[in-house]
Amino acid sequence: MTLQAPAALAVASSGLTKRFGRGQLAVDHVDLAVPRGCVYGFLGPNGSGKTTTIRMLLGLAFPTSGRAEILGDPMPSGAGQVLPRVGSLVDGPGFYPFLTGWHNLARCDAADRTANPRTTAARIGEALDRVGCWRPRANGTGTTHWA
Repeated sequence: MTLQAPAALAVASSGLTKRFGRGQLAVDHVDLAVPRGCVYGFLGPNGSGKTTTIRMLLGLAFPTSGRAEILGDPMPSGAGQVLPRVGSLVDGPGFYPFLTGWHNLARCDAADRTANPRTTAARIGEALDRVGCWRPRANGTGTTHWA
């Protein structure tokens, strides 16, 4: 099932619908055609179906009806191929306020099965440097790490 030429669209959906529980309509026949290279976001009031739609598009929730594709792969069956290639922020990020930025990023990095543990420190340092948070400091163990 190809909604449109895979090379043309990053996200495609047709009639994407989600009902919860006793038929409560959360998402009603959403048709999307987002070209590759575009930034796309959802705006709307609480309860309007933004998060549910994103979860269905990513294969993290099953639609009641309709279909979706990401990068030409049908979802949710293509989630294993697609998710390593996309970035998405569903709801707010889960960072721990009692950890440093470095340690929060290390937690995220550890969850990435494709990341090489030998290069974790360098990648985290580069990321912090990129956003202007490069500040080496002693951590009490005699070693230095990023803020």
